[in-house]
Amino acid sequence: MIRLATTDDLEEIAKLRYKMFDNIGTTQFLADEFLKTTRDYYSEQYRLSRCVHAVKEENGVIIGCAGGLIRTDDFLRHSFKTYEYGYVMDVYVEPEYRRKGIARSLVEMILGWHSGKAIKTVKLDASKLSGTLYQGLGFKSSIEMAIQISPIATLDSPQS
Repeated sequence: MIRLATTDDLEEIAKLRYKMFDNIGTTQFLADEFLKTTRDYYSEQYRLSRCVHAVKEENGVIIGCAGGLIRTDDFLRHSFKTYEYGYVMDVYVEPEYRRKGIARSLVEMILGWHSGKAIKTVKLDASKLSGTLYQGLGFKSSIEMAIQISPIATLDSPQS
């Protein structure tokens, strides 16, 4: 059964989210008390109706999830008419249940939620493990780029 999550599900969703980051090899970047901070943040966003998760259950156990969040970009707020956008996150299905269309169904439910909130643009950060899932749902690559840099000096550091 696929359904919308409640705050009672946030413990399991946080655990699946951790597994997602573990799968892509990025757990070393996670915040201290990751599970608690995830639950607390999502609980508040659920209360504000700015976040939702769809979950797939098998025999009463959550085996997959996908989340949706309405994000506000304060920089865009000062320049553009539309400064809120949807964000898809936490797409994870336990390995033994993959390749059965579960992730696609979960993301479709999240996109429907965004649509119901009058969100016109939805973004996500895909891992290489997602294959063609998102392209099949109509997502397009953007020109957004990123770089990881090491701090060496700041502009406000004393100059010699």
